[in-house]
Amino acid sequence: MGPRWAEVRGVDWDQVTLEAFCQFSISPGLQNTPSFQFIEDPMLNPAHSSVTLIGLRAQIAS
Repeated sequence: MGPRWAEVRGVDWDQVTLEAFCQFSISPGLQNTPSFQFIEDPMLNPAHSSVTLIGLRAQIAS
């Protein structure tokens, strides 16, 4: 979890990202990781001032 800052050479643009996640086990062989990302001034989407992403990752192990 934490903030990130990115810059691209030759581009006058700064992007700031904040991500938070938590991993937990549902059963001995199944882990879930929900996540939340907030991106301020997204480089690849200049039409929006910010973008919010919500995700869920699952890992199955035997």
